[in-house]
Amino acid sequence: MGSVQINHQTGPGNHEYRLQSGGAGYYTYFDGVPKWYSYDVGAWHMIALNSQEVLKEGSPQNNWLEQDLAATSSDCVLAYMHYPLYTDGEYAPGLPKVRPAWADLFKARADVALAGHDHIYARYATMNHLGTQTSVGIRSFVVGTGGKSHYTQSTTTRTALEHIETQDFGVLKLTLHDGSYDWQFVNESGAVLDSGTAACV
Repeated sequence: MGSVQINHQTGPGNHEYRLQSGGAGYYTYFDGVPKWYSYDVGAWHMIALNSQEVLKEGSPQNNWLEQDLAATSSDCVLAYMHYPLYTDGEYAPGLPKVRPAWADLFKARADVALAGHDHIYARYATMNHLGTQTSVGIRSFVVGTGGKSHYTQSTTTRTALEHIETQDFGVLKLTLHDGSYDWQFVNESGAVLDSGTAACV
C-alpha cells in the first residue's frame, strides 16, 4: 500500500448537537453522511463512531459496531469519535459513555482510537477498555487543539499518559502503512512536538 496520510476529524460533537437538535446543521452541511459508518483506506479499516448518540450494549450503534468489526478482515483498525474514554485535561479521567464501544474495539484488537472534546493534545500507551495498560491494546490520542482555547492538565495524571501539550494549537498527522502507523503532533508554527511509530497488533 505504501503510505496514506489522514487528518484527524472526530465527527459531530456536543457543540453540533447543542446548536441544533440532533446535530441537524452538521448533517445538512455534510449532506448524506450517516450517523456512524466505516470505510477502508488501503490495509486499514476506519470506523467513524458518533459519541453524541447512544453507544451502550444493545443499542443500534453498538450492534452495528459489533457486526462491522466481525466483518472486517483488516489487520489494522482505527476508530474515531468526539468523546475520549481517557483524558487528562478538564474532562479527566474521561467520558465513560464510550466505554461499550471501546470494549468491542479492544475485543477485536483495534489499534488506534482518536478523540477530541478536551482542549489538549494527549497520547496514551496501549490500554484496554478498563484503563489498564496492556501490551496488546488500543493506543489513544486526544486532539482538542483546533484553536478554540486551551485547558489545563489534570492534577491526577493517568499512568498511561505518554505525552501531553496544553499550550499549543495544532493537528495530529497520521501516516498509515501496511502493518504500522506513524504519528506527529504539529503545532500552528509547523513544529513537531510529538512523534513516533508503532506496529498494528
